[in-house]
Amino acid sequence: LPSLGIHDPTPIQARSIGLILGHRDVALRAPTGSGKTLAFLLPVLSEAIRMAELEAEAALKEGKTPKPPSVHAVVVSPSRELAMQTVRVAQKLLPQEAAAAVVQQAIGGANPHRQAEALKTNRPLLVVGTPGRLAELSRSGALQTHATSFLVLDEADQLLAPQFREELTRLMEQTGKKCDRRSGGRTTVLVSATMTPRVVDAYARWTTR
Repeated sequence: LPSLGIHDPTPIQARSIGLILGHRDVALRAPTGSGKTLAFLLPVLSEAIRMAELEAEAALKEGKTPKPPSVHAVVVSPSRELAMQTVRVAQKLLPQEAAAAVVQQAIGGANPHRQAEALKTNRPLLVVGTPGRLAELSRSGALQTHATSFLVLDEADQLLAPQFREELTRLMEQTGKKCDRRSGGRTTVLVSATMTPRVVDAYARWTTR
């Protein structure tokens, strides 16, 4: 990615990108500044775009009009600042004319009705947000994630805080609920600079393998 000043993958990127592209559940631990965000965004966005293209091609082969794309990936962040930063990085990976439609943020402090309308109009492939707003949009039906293939928990240790428990439980249980188990079901990616066995164990009941 020369346009972003990146010519070689960092160690965490080299170790994780292939696993995520292979739809493996992974836990990424690396210090701040090591390239963790791109380590999950590059493969997740790539797969989301590929799956949307396959859906459209399949519909055309059957002589049908392709349906609007689904949300193929959700990134959950513990803070608005981190979510907005992730959105900015994701949009830089895309052509400028497509970035705003492919990636959408869903954070507290912004108008939820406008966010719901943007989800309906833009039909983004990737949604990045905070637990409360993502869960609110999920409950209202504005954010449909039953067929979402990727769920990324950024700063996964912080998301285990008591104030996020109800919202996180909903997102973990609803996202990817209808993914094809024969192809592995939902892919879950845990990300943290301070990943511990306790954090991984806390998510174990929600992961597929």
